[in-house]
Parts: sequence; C-alpha cells; structure tokens
Amino acid sequence: MSPKVSILVPIYKVPERFLRRCIESTLKQTLRDIEIVLVDDGSPDQCGEICDEYASSDSRIKVIHKANAGLAAARNSAFDACIGEYITFLDGDDYLESTACEKAYETALKEDVQLLFWNQFTEYPNRTVRVTSFGSEAIKFNKTECRKLQARVLDFNGKIAQVFCKLIKRDFLIEHNIRHVETLSQGAEGFVFNIQLFEHLESAYYTPEYLLHYTYNENSISHSPDERNYYLVIRCFEYVENFIKSSDNKDELQKKLYNRMLYVVVTTGITGYFNPTNEMKYKERKKGYMKFLQEPLVSKSLNVADYKELSVQRKIILKCIQYRQFWVLQVLGKVRRIQLKI
Repeated sequence: MSPKVSILVPIYKVPERFLRRCIESTLKQTLRDIEIVLVDDGSPDQCGEICDEYASSDSRIKVIHKANAGLAAARNSAFDACIGEYITFLDGDDYLESTACEKAYETALKEDVQLLFWNQFTEYPNRTVRVTSFGSEAIKFNKTECRKLQARVLDFNGKIAQVFCKLIKRDFLIEHNIRHVETLSQGAEGFVFNIQLFEHLESAYYTPEYLLHYTYNENSISHSPDERNYYLVIRCFEYVENFIKSSDNKDELQKKLYNRMLYVVVTTGITGYFNPTNEMKYKERKKGYMKFLQEPLVSKSLNVADYKELSVQRKIILKCIQYRQFWVLQVLGKVRRIQLKI
C-alpha cells in the first residue's frame, strides 16, 4: 500500500545542523504514513553519511546517492523513486511544522484537489517573518481560477512560484508529465515547474496555515554571487517564454513575464554583481553586468515591459541602470546586506 505523502528532499552541501533539523522535522510528522526520499546529489561533504545514518533507524527513509547533476535532476530522481499518493518538495536546509503533512493531506482529501498550498515562515539570522500568498482566509480554485494562478506565478508579489509549500497529487504529475527540466539545473527552475503545473491544473486549495520554515542562508547558491547562476535564471525565463507561446493563457502570461524580468534585472544587480560579498573588482562587476543587460530577453523586457505596474523605488533603480549609474546598485547592495543581519 502506498504511503499517503512522499517528502522529497534534494541535498547538496547543506550545513549539518540544517540537514539534521530538516530530516528530523520529517520524522516528527504527526502523519506517520509517509515516506521520505533523500537525494544526496554528489555532495562532497558528510551529507550522504548523515542521510544513511537516519535511514538505518527508520524504514520510511529512502536514500539515493548520485553524481552531482543539479537541483532539478535531484528532484526528478526523488520523484521517480517515490510512491506516495501526494508529494511535497522540501529543501535540505528548510523544515516542516510537525503537523504539516497531516493537515495538508487531510485538507487535500476533504476538498478533493490536485494541489494544496500554504504559507511559510522565513527564518532570517535574527528574526522570523511570516510570508503569506493569499491572507487569512482559505480559498478553493476551479480550473479557470487556476489559470489566473498561473499568471500569479510570474508576479513578484504572488508568493506561489516556489516548488515547496505545496502538496501535489502524484498521479496528476505523472499523467501530464510535469517534471523539472534538468538542463535548467538551478536559477528559476521553480518558475518553470509551476508554469507547467498550473497549465494543466483543474483544482487547487489554499490554506492559510504556516506549515514550512524557509531558512534564509546567505551562503546558499541562490543568495551568493554566482555569474553562472545569473545566466541560468535567464535560460529558465527563456524556457517559460517559449512554453507560453502555445498556451491559451499566452497574452496574460507574456505581460507578466516581461514585467517579472525587470525584477530579475534589479535583483541581479543588487544581490548579484554588486553584492558586497562579490570578490570581483568594481570594473569587472560593471563589465559583467553590462554584458548581462545585453542578453536578448533582458533587453527585450527593458523595452516592452509595463513600467506603470512597478513601485516608484524600482522605477528609480531601473532609471539608474539605464543611465549606467551602477554605484547606486553597489550602495543598495550594502544596505540590503545590513538589513538582513538586523
């Protein structure tokens, strides 16, 4: 008999204290009928041994050791190995509330939906922030409304573009062959997965519960200066641009896509090239960012996006970028770094 929920955990260079907390949060679930699939994505540290240690004491844990191939491939490996009725993704440095699986599964079953999603706590070094996508009231979505959710994936303030904080019916994913695109190993792979997910979704339910703790780790790939990752983000959005050409939701999605790219431009400047931790010299940062701005999708977005939907602050930042006043990004990078440590 299949377990009710499969928890899929890709793991690569996760600090031991975070990884143990993550795994232990799955073992403490009040819903006992679960399986936990841990994928050691060729991590060069002790992650694989830690996974094996826990697996030796709990038969619900499966461990997959594989050569490093990136986050998308690791999630696919976990999915291929799981047999649960529903699945949920969990990153190795995050953790679940003890009642997460029980509450999510019971609600998904009661509402008879293909997808259930919830809110998160974001754990910064010195504070916890509640992050919600739809507020304090539960909402059920039909097929038409799920298409609106698809556009919301591309909304910077939509808060539903991540693959975690979701419980998804496994048979639904298999039926529509919805998987992570392995060539898009990192960057904005969650956007790609969710655009595909909501393209076929006919029923969804939002619960205002806070069931997951997202750990802000300034040393993680997504928060560290990494020029390769900047371009992987663009490749992800290029994939989405091509995907939505055949969607009957094309017009709304294209508009959202180009506007979302403006946020990518700003973020890549402030937390990427001009991040205080970036060891490149200022001249090299400027040269690298100028090259980034010349990418076809970036250039197109800067020209066709609807700036009216942006905040005044972002309009000013983009104007500074237009006039090559990159020192402003460097100042903002320092300010953001200080804010995250407060």
